[in-house]
Amino acid sequence: MWRIYLEHQDYNNALKLAAGSSQRDTVYQCMGADAAAAGDYKAAGANFGRIVGGKPAFEEIALMLVESGDPEALQTFLSTKLQVLGPNDKAQATMVAAWLTELLLDQINRDLLASAGQQTAAYTQHVAQLRCGLGCLLHTWLAFNCTLTAPALRQNFRFFLAAKGS
Repeated sequence: MWRIYLEHQDYNNALKLAAGSSQRDTVYQCMGADAAAAGDYKAAGANFGRIVGGKPAFEEIALMLVESGDPEALQTFLSTKLQVLGPNDKAQATMVAAWLTELLLDQINRDLLASAGQQTAAYTQHVAQLRCGLGCLLHTWLAFNCTLTAPALRQNFRFFLAAKGS
């Protein structure tokens, strides 16, 4: 029944009736492909990020989003992917988190270069996104029981966020 909804592009009902991650992945893949075809790469990134089965490949999706020319699309994909990764995906979570952090730092740098060092509204927004992202990364590391989250690291990280106004 879920496939009938999928064929009619009734994605919400297809997701409700999908039995298991494989069927949900098929729905998310179709949703992402339709959004990309319509030029909505940010929505495509969000939908492709929900895929847990690995098809299409992470690298294939990331390359498509990089080539789209919409930097927020890749950021959305990485943020969504980070949320759906499980506790056994520590290496991939670390890679995704590092890439996401790099994108946010690059945006902040571009904002400063474009404004000759002045702190604009875009700069402030991207710094806030970075702070929020770093807080989410800490939460993810805690959830994965990563050995890098010793109490001293958590304390230093919270001090950093507090010092920056979060």
